[in-house]
Amino acid sequence: WLRSLEQARKAVNGGGILGRAVALNTAILVAGEIRMFASSEAGFGAGEDELIEVAAGLGELVWFDVPQVQAFDDDRTSVMKAVSEIYSQLGGSRGPSERRHTLGSVSGLIVAMLGADEDLTASHVSAVFDVLERNAQDPYSPGSLARDLPGWCRGASRGPWTRDPVGSALIGAYMKNVGAWSFSDLHYGLEVRSAMAAIALSVYRKRHGDWPAGIDELIADGVVGRDVLSDPFSPSGELLVYSASGDGWTLRSAGPNQKDDGGRFNLAFAASPEEAANADIIYTSGERAARIAASK
Repeated sequence: WLRSLEQARKAVNGGGILGRAVALNTAILVAGEIRMFASSEAGFGAGEDELIEVAAGLGELVWFDVPQVQAFDDDRTSVMKAVSEIYSQLGGSRGPSERRHTLGSVSGLIVAMLGADEDLTASHVSAVFDVLERNAQDPYSPGSLARDLPGWCRGASRGPWTRDPVGSALIGAYMKNVGAWSFSDLHYGLEVRSAMAAIALSVYRKRHGDWPAGIDELIADGVVGRDVLSDPFSPSGELLVYSASGDGWTLRSAGPNQKDDGGRFNLAFAASPEEAANADIIYTSGERAARIAASK
């Protein structure tokens, strides 16, 4: 598990924001498997030293060496290359002062008639990535990545097709994907923390015969610290919300909207966009059984 998590973590480097998201999703799945194992009877039957060793290994994998802004810089290079290749295929001009290509296609003719050229598209693309890289350096908040971008980049209005059809198509498609993964770094951090918390809960139960009554008791047991149990989606650094009842436990994060909605909806099982917008991220000791039941 730890080897798989480390490999996914390394794959984040140099893959652009979409490659980063794919690697993060892989890492999230691995962390989830560790969490569900630790909270199962098989995990409870594992040796205490073995569980603590896994928790310590997870602690070294919570954050990434490469910041999100580097992923956007990698994507800027890739998209700029795509712009050049598209205009080369269209046979269009590089700009009003440097007409290297002839108009070899109907598409190229239309693009040129609209007043667009490679230099114009490149300037639009570069301006968008300037904003994305600047926003990526700020703390996460809902919609923060798209702050200060034109409405068409955020899907709020139509793109400027009459001025730059190539740039509109490229950036429009790119932003649809970026928006879906804007909080993937924090989600990964939460998954690893929840796996460490599940291990600590299993160890606590081994030592004391029951789940801790509150999160402070879990921290006092010494397997994980307060920093591990803090919610990465909480702007003020609040702890994950913990509760125990009967034979199980629940951990709750504020989730992407950064508000504790009281656990009304679980983001993993949200049935509509409205539910997802008001959902928390919830983990339980019976998570595996719940996922199996939901898939039937």
